[in-house]
Amino acid sequence: MAALPERRVIKLARGALSYREAGSGPGLLLLHGMSGGSASWVHQFQALADRYRVISWDAPGFGDSEPVEGGADAFAAQASALLEALGCGPATVVGHSMGGIVAVRLAANHPEHVTGLVLSCTHPGYGEPPGGPLMARFTGRIEEYESLGPRDYGLLRARKMLPPNASPGVVELAACIALDMRPEGQLCAGAMMLEADNGPLLPQVTAPMLVITAELDPVVEEERWKALVGLPPDARHVEMTGVGHAPYLEDPARYAELIEEFLTR
Repeated sequence: MAALPERRVIKLARGALSYREAGSGPGLLLLHGMSGGSASWVHQFQALADRYRVISWDAPGFGDSEPVEGGADAFAAQASALLEALGCGPATVVGHSMGGIVAVRLAANHPEHVTGLVLSCTHPGYGEPPGGPLMARFTGRIEEYESLGPRDYGLLRARKMLPPNASPGVVELAACIALDMRPEGQLCAGAMMLEADNGPLLPQVTAPMLVITAELDPVVEEERWKALVGLPPDARHVEMTGVGHAPYLEDPARYAELIEEFLTR
């Protein structure tokens, strides 16, 4: 974690957004999952920032980023505004889990900013009507945080997304990242994911696409990620073996290798 770039805050039209940045070269925007933050990508900064301009955000409601209203479109607009404000130009976008929902929406709504799309352990969204009650899988996180406290909450979230044989070091790192939770962020992100339905948008995405799934993922079921494979028809699918819902931490060398192979094809 000591190798992470410092967290910065930028003022955008929809509110402040925090992010980390390192390196130079072609742009690479990293969008984390619901138990993550800009620090999720510590290994990818180390592996890729010597050849690429690597930017990781804290999604609205995470880190020092302000929540936004407007669902996936508003999240995507913030990501687009971040790239514009930083003068990054078109970028390859890596979206993990929750971040994958935002990444597809960014590619569909703002194609001028996306040269490639890597979707990691994600799905098209739940497609529920706006304004409905949140699923227990989202509200339960806040209850866990309040009852357990940050440290034990982080460990619980880590264990829920990692396989039983995950190394203690990976569990500790995942827990450290997850404990930086804000209840308002969970509510904002939960509503966004619940209402999002990227299924109709996927055929419209023109950027090259790589779908990464994980053999032991306990979070995203096969029937949910399968909706991404083959849309568009030339999308490539790679399953990472022996890892759960945090392949960027569990097997960072292979994860970075897949991203770089995609970038150089």
